[in-house]
Amino acid sequence: GAAAPTETTFALDGVKYISTSIGRGDDARTYGQMKYSISKDARVLLRFESLSANQTRILSTQPILIRVFAPDTTEQTNAVANLKACPIVADWMMAATWSSAHPYRGGSWPEGSPISHNECVDAFAPAAATGDCAIANAVCYDVSAWYKGYVIESGRNFGHALVADSTTVVIQGDGSFSKGPRIQWSE
Repeated sequence: GAAAPTETTFALDGVKYISTSIGRGDDARTYGQMKYSISKDARVLLRFESLSANQTRILSTQPILIRVFAPDTTEQTNAVANLKACPIVADWMMAATWSSAHPYRGGSWPEGSPISHNECVDAFAPAAATGDCAIANAVCYDVSAWYKGYVIESGRNFGHALVADSTTVVIQGDGSFSKGPRIQWSE
């Protein structure tokens, strides 16, 4: 018989914190931090650069997930209720800020990054989580529809923005080696 699907997990290689209070794209507070506070004035941009339509090992029958970690169960509940993962619809660099995708001419973008609001996905409720999404304080987003529509059909991988419009949500950052943002799929 066929081998059982194997879940593979990768650290996201594009993790960028943008905020109205940080004007410089090279500010050390925008990457490599242990925690990020996401609010109506601050987002975390996430991208796995090598995710492409050529990932033939990805099983189309299994979800593609983004996984972040909250620092505790209270923040996990807060994230599930208030934090969305929204597709970014323009290219950006690690020098991005709240008002620009990159520092070069023509690099400005709508404040907070242009996202597709109608394609945002909610987090799994912890009770519905299985596998790696059931790890303590994990928060997962099923981004399979984005992968099919953006990466496969249009060849665009601009990643996602974690957005919290009404309540501040704290997540573990990319400076937290074992709890930094991840992408996972089954092969």
